[in-house]
Amino acid sequence: MISRGIADIRYGIVGAGQLSTAFAVSLGSTIAWIANRGEARRVQMRMLLGNVDLYSSVEEVAAPPDCLIFAVSDGAVQHQAEASARHWGGALSGRFVLHCSGALGREALASCSRLGARTIAAHPFQTIVPSLAAVPAGAAWGIEAEAEDREFARNFVEYFGGTAFFLSDETRVHRALYHASASAAANYLTVLASCAAELATAAGIPASLFLPPIMHTALDNALLAIERNHSLPLTGPIARADIGTLSKHISELRAYPHLLREYCLFGIAAVELAARRGTLGSESRSAILSMFYAEIGDDHATP
Repeated sequence: MISRGIADIRYGIVGAGQLSTAFAVSLGSTIAWIANRGEARRVQMRMLLGNVDLYSSVEEVAAPPDCLIFAVSDGAVQHQAEASARHWGGALSGRFVLHCSGALGREALASCSRLGARTIAAHPFQTIVPSLAAVPAGAAWGIEAEAEDREFARNFVEYFGGTAFFLSDETRVHRALYHASASAAANYLTVLASCAAELATAAGIPASLFLPPIMHTALDNALLAIERNHSLPLTGPIARADIGTLSKHISELRAYPHLLREYCLFGIAAVELAARRGTLGSESRSAILSMFYAEIGDDHATP
C-alpha cells in the first residue's frame, strides 16, 4: 500500500506525446522511466530529460513503478494495460495505475485491477499543445476512482495545480458527452479562429491586429455568462435577422468555397442557438437556414 506523498513516489510513463512530456517536465526526478516505441521520440525525450531511463515497451522494465501512467491515445490504453498486466502480473498489486483519456473510464484498466492494482481515470480538461512546458495549471480534471483512492487522485491533480472533480454515475454513463464537451471547447475554437483569420486575410486586413481584441471580448463575455449561468451573448446579423447583410457576406465568399462552407456551417449553428432562445422568429430562422443550406448543397435539410 503506497501512502507517500505525490513527490515522494516513483512514476513510470507509457507514451511520449504532448501530455507525457508535460508530466515528465512537472514530475522531474520522480520519473523512473518512460516507455515509447518511437526511437526518434525517445531521442527527443533524452535531450529534454537527461538521464531518465527510456524503453521501447514496458516489457523491458523489470519491476513496476509506484504509479504507472498511461498517457497514450484512447485506442491504446486498454492494450497497454493488458501488456503491463501480462508482464508484471501480481507485482502490480497495491500500485497505482492511471490513464488520462477523457473518452474512457476505469474499465480500460480492468486487466490491472484484477491483479490488485489501484486504478484511476484522471483526465485533464485542457488542451495540451506541443511544447516543453509543464502540465498546465488551473484545469479541472474529471476523475474516476474507488473511494479509498480518491485522496491520492486529488493530491495527484492538485500537484499540477488542477482541481479534482469526481465524476458522477450519470456522467460516467454519458462519458462520450463529457469528452465531446472538451473536444468542442478546445478544437472548435481553433477551427473558428482559423476561419476568422482566413476571412480577415481575404479582406485585406491583418488578422493579428484586428482579431485578438474582438475574440478576447467575445470569449470573455461567453465565459462570464457560463460562470453566472446566464445565456451566452449573441450579436451580429444573425441575431438581428439581417438577411440583406448575410446575403452580401455569402456573395463575396463564393470566391472562397472552403470559407463559404465554414461560414455557413457556423451560421447554421448560430441560427439554431438564437432560435432555441426565442430571439429569432420561425420565419427568419427558416429564411436564413434556407440560404445557408443552399450554399453548402444540402438538399436534404429541413429548415
